[in-house]
Amino acid sequence: MGNQGPAGPQGPVGPAGAIGPVGLVGATGAIGNAGEMGAQGPQGPTGPTGATGPTGATGPSGVNGVQFYTLGGGDLGSNVQTLFGGDSTLSGSSSPIFYGPGNGADTQLESEAVPIDVSTETQLWVQTKNVPGPGECYTFTLCQNSNCDTGVSCSIGNSAACEAGINNFPSLTECHDLIDTLKFSPGDTISLEGTASDGAAATEVSWTVVMHQTGGDIPAMATR
Repeated sequence: MGNQGPAGPQGPVGPAGAIGPVGLVGATGAIGNAGEMGAQGPQGPTGPTGATGPTGATGPSGVNGVQFYTLGGGDLGSNVQTLFGGDSTLSGSSSPIFYGPGNGADTQLESEAVPIDVSTETQLWVQTKNVPGPGECYTFTLCQNSNCDTGVSCSIGNSAACEAGINNFPSLTECHDLIDTLKFSPGDTISLEGTASDGAAATEVSWTVVMHQTGGDIPAMATR
């Protein structure tokens, strides 16, 4: 046998064969580890305002408020005498004397009466510099307009000249009425009348009233 000869040249590629059928799907692999959380995204725009809800029921009415204020005055002693050039010091020879809020005294009520707003007087306090003397008396009454018989009054003195009752304070220099009250309408005037028995010593006077204004009930101050 002779030696094998050299390979001949490659022949042309033949035509492609038909595609075979798809093979079966393999089993699903295990789930991998979760990836890292991404950065927070930017805040979105604010949504539209919702519709207004229905109005709630009206609550119960509150309790009325209570308001008090005070008015006071006196004769300022020698200062009043200098200003007005008259005898405005309460005594047996100068009676009655009328006192207005804010200090002032005169023998004429109209000179001292001051208009006030609607309110109710609940306390009257009066102080004198001197005692009236044995058998003598000072009496003080709150005036409403030209009426000085209002029932709000107190007396100082241990004598028959003083009215008998709970508001009579013997041999002292102070009296008060914490029981009687007096209602004032808008524009009514207020003042204090001081009277002295014939032989009563001259005295300077100071006074204060407590006024209750609208709102709430007048508190009970005392009982007889």
